[in-house]
Parts: sequence; structure tokens; C-alpha cells
Amino acid sequence: MFRRRRFQAARWRRGLEGEEAQEALARLQQAHQFMAQGDYARAAEIFEALAAAGEPRRFPRTPALYIQAGRARLQAGDTVRATAHFEHGLMLLAEFGRLRRLPIVAGRVLDEMRTRALTAEADALEVKVRQALARQGLALAAVATAESPHLPAKCPHCGGTVHSKEVEWIDASRAACDYCGSILRGEA
Repeated sequence: MFRRRRFQAARWRRGLEGEEAQEALARLQQAHQFMAQGDYARAAEIFEALAAAGEPRRFPRTPALYIQAGRARLQAGDTVRATAHFEHGLMLLAEFGRLRRLPIVAGRVLDEMRTRALTAEADALEVKVRQALARQGLALAAVATAESPHLPAKCPHCGGTVHSKEVEWIDASRAACDYCGSILRGEA
């Protein structure tokens, strides 16, 4: 158990040390709590700050933080900033070389935008995602997913919503939280 916690902390701290890592995790937990309470503007501010701090360090969770900031801004009614965050997060996935996840996450983001009647914005973003994938010889297509173990609905470490089709699977029964990198164990 001790070893697992050290591994989780190490994944979160990639680029963060000591108190800075603990403060960032506490702020992430607070942002997820604000989302759950419907205080989307305050949640967005925290997600934006965490993403902006992680980007220069190429923190692997930065794309997910920008996308979650976009979701918070969308819920708060700020569609311009939401769209900008969605685009930036998706392009960072491509830039960070996480091309297998890009079509999955992009599909969900585009669906969310279209559900909110942001069809033109979603269409423009879809073109950019397709271009980013095409530069790598890939296409934005339906991704066939195998049946995966059931994951908890919320990360027990940061409180973030877990989407089993979007997480980064470590092996057949374990995945990493998109926001904090903690190990999530699946149940068959």
C-alpha cells in the first residue's frame, strides 16, 4: 500500500515538489467540489490556473485540466472561453503525442458542444482536430473499444469524474485518473 501511494504521488508531482504538489492536489480537489456544487465559475478559475501552471512543465495532465476548465466555462455560460479551452486541451493532447486518446476525448467534447447548440464552433474545432490527426497519418473515426472493467464514477483521490472510455489504461484492470494520475482499479 505504501508503495502504491508513493507511485501516485510521483505521477502527480511530475514537475512539482513537496508543498507545491500537495497544494496543487488540494486545489484540484476543491475545483471538483465546486463543479459538484454547481459553482462552475470558481471551478473554472482553479482548473485554468492549474493548467496554465502545468503547461510550461509539460505536465501530462494539462490537456485534461484545460478540457475540464472548458466544461466548467460551458456550464457557467461562457461559451467563448469554453471553446478556447476545449481547443487548447485537444491540441495539447496532439502536441504531447497522446494521439490514441485524442479521437476519444475529442468525440466527447464535440458532442457536448453540439448538445449545447454550439454547432458552428464544434464543426470548426472538429476540422482542427482532424488536421492534427492527419498530420500524424490518423483519422477522427469511431474508436472501437473493448469491454473494460468498471471504474469508480469519481476518483477517490481528487474527486474528478472518471470516464472509463477516456482514461489512460495502464493494464487490463488499472487506469490512471485524467486529472491527478492516481491509479484507479477496475472491477470486472
